[in-house]
Amino acid sequence: MGYRDDFYIAENIAGYTGKIRDNPTVYFATESEHGRITQDHDNKTNIGREWLKSTEGYSMANENYEGKYRLVEREGGKVKHFSRHDFVNMEGMSQDNKALLYQAIWKWTELKKKYQK
Repeated sequence: MGYRDDFYIAENIAGYTGKIRDNPTVYFATESEHGRITQDHDNKTNIGREWLKSTEGYSMANENYEGKYRLVEREGGKVKHFSRHDFVNMEGMSQDNKALLYQAIWKWTELKKKYQK
């Protein structure tokens, strides 16, 4: 059993960052929680499932940040994370591309090593 298998499901995928065919980071959200699965990163301890966080006070949007157009996530108005890439919404995506995102769910079941003791 993986970390929060009840949350990290296909129905909760909001979209992704990165290249769809090259291990994108997959973002998940419900009305009350959000998280992501990072599939590739220079820091190997940052690969896997993210701790879930509350959506209260949370926002995410593509914007020009530090000279690059990318996804910026804020909590209470403060930048908490900025992506290496812009965010691509799940809406209108082909079934083939959705299937590529679904793979992250079963490929990465564990919490990121940076959170494990």
